[in-house]
Formats: sequence, structure tokens, C-alpha cells
Amino acid sequence: MAQVKRSTPLRHSAWLFMCCCRNRKVSFSAEQVADASGMPKCLANRFLRDLYREGRLTLEWKGRTGLTNRYWLNDDSPLKRQSQFAKIKANQRIWNSCRIMRNFSIEEIMVTARVARSTVKRYLNALQRAGLIRIRAIEEEMIIYHLNVDCGALAPELIDDGIYAPTKSKFYPYREAL
Repeated sequence: MAQVKRSTPLRHSAWLFMCCCRNRKVSFSAEQVADASGMPKCLANRFLRDLYREGRLTLEWKGRTGLTNRYWLNDDSPLKRQSQFAKIKANQRIWNSCRIMRNFSIEEIMVTARVARSTVKRYLNALQRAGLIRIRAIEEEMIIYHLNVDCGALAPELIDDGIYAPTKSKFYPYREAL
């Protein structure tokens, strides 16, 4: 529903405040929502604008600024929680991290891509088998990889006998398959 991606607890407390206003049959402004929930006024204003566009709010009175507009809550059904990482697949996040860092370890990729160790190891192993990355060094029992081939913005896709890079429309076979 509302696509404000910051601080779910603040959104939740703002939503509770708006539901309380509806139960008391009073309208509210973005400034009041910000004060009640503790979120910045600009974020509260954007949150209310998004809800208004979705038809969940009615503009009761147009103020001089967006912060002074008075709204009435139409639909108090629960908001859907959206994760900012749910939209981007794990392999794409791993690939983005590899392209940015160029030299990286499994732990660094895990942190920057927010992906489990097993997923990172599986994807990096496939990239290494196809020759897209190589082991650059081993420092203090940590493997440092280097990106050999940058295949573009879209993550290379794992296929049975190699890797397909959709940006370059090129197939990289696994070395043992040659």
C-alpha cells in the first residue's frame, strides 16, 4: 500500500495515531502525525501524500502548506510492509556488490548484499568456475576475490553448463566443461 520505505515502527505509530483520530472523529495534519509518531515532518508529509494518492485519506481542508492540510482517514485496513530488498533478487545484489568493490571477500559480500553465506558461496563458486572472478589472495584465512570480467548491470544467470550474461548476450562455459 503506502510505499514509505523508512522506519516501519514510525509508520506504525503514525498509523495508530490516524486510526485514533478516526475513532475520535477528528481530522489531522502531517505536522500532528510527525509530532505523535516522532518521524520527521517531511517524511510524515510524504507518507500522507502517498496514502492520499491511494485513496486512503480525504483532504478535509487545504492549508497553506502540505504540513497544514487537514486529512480524514477513509480506510483503516492494515498497511502492507514492504522490504526494500524484496524487489531485488539475491544474485543481483551479490553481483552489484562484486561490481562496486572489484576486490572482495565472502564476508564483505554477505554484509553489503544482505545474503546468506551459502548463497554467496554458491554464486561466487559458479562465477569462479566460469572465469568471471578469480582468487586474488588469501589473507588471514580469508579468500579475497577479484572481478575479472564485468558483464554489465544485469547479474549473470547460472545455467547447467555455464553462465549467461544477459547484458552482453554472451555465454561463459564452466572451465571443466571445456
